[in-house]
Amino acid sequence: MSHAPEDPAEDPTNTDDARQRWLSAVAADPRTRPQHCAAAEVLAHEPQVPDEHVPAAEELVQMGLAWRNELEGVLSYTPIDPAGKPA
Repeated sequence: MSHAPEDPAEDPTNTDDARQRWLSAVAADPRTRPQHCAAAEVLAHEPQVPDEHVPAAEELVQMGLAWRNELEGVLSYTPIDPAGKPA
């Protein structure tokens, strides 16, 4: 017997689907360069990125593909799906 989560947002399948849609949107954007795809791969799994990915993550924010968050001096990013919602 399978037990589905009551909240669809907590369903790992939904999370994986949203992640893949976002990564596809980043790759399909004509402004995207390889460093953006590399930063997106990190952002798809972790909100904080290593220093080497920060410039590309900032460009993803400028391109409208991610949100920049800063809480108590800690920088993080949130992917935005093509519909403008957190991915």
